[in-house]
Amino acid sequence: MKPWRAVGNGLLMPVLTAVMLLGGCSAELFGDPEADFGDYRQRLARVFDTAFPAAPPPPEVLSPRYPQRRDLQLQASEFSLGILDIFALDACTVGQLVAQRNSALGKVMSASAVWRYEQAFLASVDDCVQTLGEDAAEATALMTALTEVRDIKRRELGIAQWNATFASAEFQSMFSTGDGLLQRNFRVAPSQQLSRVLERLLAYVEGEPTAALEDLETINATLVANPYPGRVLLSTQAMTAELESISDTLEALMTGGDGKPCRPAMLDEETSKIAVNVLEQVYVKRIQPYLAELQKAGHAWIGPLARLADAISIEEQPAVFKAFAEKYLDPKAGIWADFQAASRRHASLWTQVRPPVRPGSAAASVTEPDSAAGSDVVAAASGLASDCSR
Repeated sequence: MKPWRAVGNGLLMPVLTAVMLLGGCSAELFGDPEADFGDYRQRLARVFDTAFPAAPPPPEVLSPRYPQRRDLQLQASEFSLGILDIFALDACTVGQLVAQRNSALGKVMSASAVWRYEQAFLASVDDCVQTLGEDAAEATALMTALTEVRDIKRRELGIAQWNATFASAEFQSMFSTGDGLLQRNFRVAPSQQLSRVLERLLAYVEGEPTAALEDLETINATLVANPYPGRVLLSTQAMTAELESISDTLEALMTGGDGKPCRPAMLDEETSKIAVNVLEQVYVKRIQPYLAELQKAGHAWIGPLARLADAISIEEQPAVFKAFAEKYLDPKAGIWADFQAASRRHASLWTQVRPPVRPGSAAASVTEPDSAAGSDVVAAASGLASDCSR
């Protein structure tokens, strides 16, 4: 099964279930997520009197880079017709198409124009074969050659579709990370617009006959104007690193000499309350909603993108694309699994910091996506030792 099929089954779980209750925040949703994590670290450092190092920037090689076009493009079979054959095709629409394709402009067609040409060629061949069949017997050889070309082009139509989508400059722009992380005030709407555009591309791949070249070019313009996928992936990866960095320090504080969870002696009830206030004011109100929006933004376009890739009929997707998809476009693995694991781990550690939780309190809003797992964590936290032996 391709890694992204699971999206359609709704397996891209919310980062933290309680986040969905916080979507009404207004002014506090504006800001820089990296600055928010910096504030979070500084406040925790004051509470615990312990340094919380900043997350190291990910190595350049690990950033979400969409593969180069030259590594994604597929080659279709080439055909040539003699000058006499071209003259014989003048009575057919296909003859006009062949002439356009062989012109100076035709030789530099965009990938989307080639896709449209291939669709038009296939649609006109049957009519042309019927027209040639009414002529003299000498047209038989041309009919045979034309039919063979049609059959091959029909089998290879997926190559034109692939080159005009996943191997296109527009898809590279869509996955660009040049604009950096998404800010805290970003909205999911552009991702939803992108989803609708991908659904239209899917309709064309599945054979919608009225697809106009102008419409494809409009779609391409929309893809270039919405580099959200790349920024969502980059932001998700960065937020995972931030969560893990803070969790590493929290875990070191909450682990005794025997490696078992415990409550540090300095973590009295008053300190716990101050720590939970930091949790409420920074993590719950500012960071959690941003993480939830990232989750929704990814969910908005990964599903349609998966269906589009599945619908394009080619022998095998390029290896570089499959590697990219496995790491960045699989909701159950790669960076998405890392993202969810980091969120669960962070929630688990906070059960060791906070005092007994009152239902409905801010501290109670930090939970794991899996309610059963969350219950296990709470149960484990209730059995913490009174202090940590160092």
